[in-house]
Amino acid sequence: MQRLDYKEKPIKKILVALDGSVYSEKVAMYGGDLALRYKAEITLIHVVETPKSIMPVSEVETSYSMEEIELTEKLTKQMESVAKTLLNEYKKDMKNKGLDAKILVEKGNASDIILTVAEDEGYDLIVVGSRGLGNIKRFILGSISDKISKHAHCSVLIVR
Repeated sequence: MQRLDYKEKPIKKILVALDGSVYSEKVAMYGGDLALRYKAEITLIHVVETPKSIMPVSEVETSYSMEEIELTEKLTKQMESVAKTLLNEYKKDMKNKGLDAKILVEKGNASDIILTVAEDEGYDLIVVGSRGLGNIKRFILGSISDKISKHAHCSVLIVR
């Protein structure tokens, strides 16, 4: 077996996906440690998922009243604010370790957004947490980490 030389394909950019779950702290720690080790650029991303990002537009338009849509938009803005606060806390922790992390809050389908950002911005590694979905739910919905690991253009580290 030939040993891979990491100098040929160094890790220069790391995208760390954080969702505020119990895994987020551990995911951030792994991402930060790897960024320090490889002297890599690091970006912390959180994707706010809304009914529009999960459901086809025609279903959203017919399934919800105007009041529900307005409430959803208000809730989305609140969720974006909470996400920025969360990411800024992790950014501050990383700054204390000598890392200058970027933060990115996006709206949409989490796995699709993460995959698109990773490819468009040329990330070498995506770090995500395992969600621990049950077998039936995973079969029906698929998990974010599963989809990212199957479709990413780069390496993916799934933290448990």
